Amino acid sequence: MRKVFFVLIVLLTGFSSFAQNQNDRFVDRLRFGGNLGLSFGSVTYIDVSPMVGYQATDRWMLGLGASYIYYKFNSNTVGIPDQETTWWGGRHFQQFNITPQLFAWGEFELLNGEVYDPFDQLYKRQWIENLLVGGGYRSGPVMVTALYNVSYQSGNGFYNSPWVFRVGVFL
Repeated sequence: MRKVFFVLIVLLTGFSSFAQNQNDRFVDRLRFGGNLGLSFGSVTYIDVSPMVGYQATDRWMLGLGASYIYYKFNSNTVGIPDQETTWWGGRHFQQFNITPQLFAWGEFELLNGEVYDPFDQLYKRQWIENLLVGGGYRSGPVMVTALYNVSYQSGNGFYNSPWVFRVGVFL
């Protein structure tokens, strides 16, 4: 939990110093966006992840985001139990525009959710840290991002692969 407070203090200090060095007002440099994911069927997946960014320079944005994810798996197979869970957490991200359409992205994400413990054969709620790096393509407000999870551990965490692909918007 100290890591979360440290990141928030660093961000708030950075925001206020950038706001003092720019001619624009702080609120004029805020950008809003996020991701929305939906899937229905034997797997129900709902992801609502709003984000707010601060345009520190013309090419560099940093910000915060929150995530709420609902997941339900209907097995329909004998011996494989159904699963229903929620994940929630937050993220700090930075985006650097290489060109008006191409950008680099770095993100530290902290998610709380149920992870299967093979020793106890139970799901246990715990915090999972994800360090994601990569880039993407922007067309207007729509962004497509491909990220690599540097902290990925097979079978332990939220993601089933070290690769994370997202589609979102930023206004």
